[in-house]
Amino acid sequence: MWNSILETIAELDMRDKALSYFTSSKFIVSIFLLLVTAVLLIIIKRAVAVFIKKKANLTGKPIKETGRIPTIVEKILTGIVLVIALLSIFQVNGINVTSLIASLGIVSAIVGLSLQDYLKDLIMGAHIFTDKFFAVGDVVRYKGTEGIVISFTTKTTKIQSMSDFSIISICNRNIDEIAKLGDFQKINIPLSYDEDVPKVHKVLGEITERIKQIEGVKSAVYKGTFEFQDSAILYRINYYVDPKDKWTVWYKVMKEVQDSLWAEGIKIPYNQLDVHNYTEK
Repeated sequence: MWNSILETIAELDMRDKALSYFTSSKFIVSIFLLLVTAVLLIIIKRAVAVFIKKKANLTGKPIKETGRIPTIVEKILTGIVLVIALLSIFQVNGINVTSLIASLGIVSAIVGLSLQDYLKDLIMGAHIFTDKFFAVGDVVRYKGTEGIVISFTTKTTKIQSMSDFSIISICNRNIDEIAKLGDFQKINIPLSYDEDVPKVHKVLGEITERIKQIEGVKSAVYKGTFEFQDSAILYRINYYVDPKDKWTVWYKVMKEVQDSLWAEGIKIPYNQLDVHNYTEK
């Protein structure tokens, strides 16, 4: 019997406390803060949507592509608004926000350390979008591998190797190791010191003109003597080609050089070592 009486008193006490809270200024202010937060979130979402649409119309790019960075900004702003609203509600209801922030700081430090690589990927991914380091279709080099960028997100970049067509996924925190390749290519041709130099220049100039006619070659120029080596003189031809067609054109250029040199009787020498024997008198 006494237990039933005590339970009834406890229930009445809880009801009185609940009724007192729901009619208090704390509850009214908390509801007001929630409404303001909801309005701010709606404004942020609509503002970002309008910005994305206008940018897509101006650039002519798909909304999905133009909306990547604004979407990230929207998420950041949403998180900031929610945290501020939550802390404000706690403060209104008498919860010590200072100690809570200190606790959150410690937790954030621990989480930050555990997620630092993930955060680096997101930050560098944002740099790819804003600074335009490269785009889908560009040819890049990563740790000796040359490939075509087939996709990238805020976390990873994928390239397809031009040699074996394998696909490599690269964490965006490593984009400083990625180099975007240009159109410039060079070929160094080693020829013997015994060759007629004026004839060599003439023949290589003619070869350069024929290289210009190869499909995919934008232009070519014969640069002349490049380096004196132990057993050969290096002559250089520079040409320009889309990086995607690099290897296809490379084989055609090498064939043109080889066939033309042989047709002119100019041979590419083997590595040679001259030994001179002096007899002591």
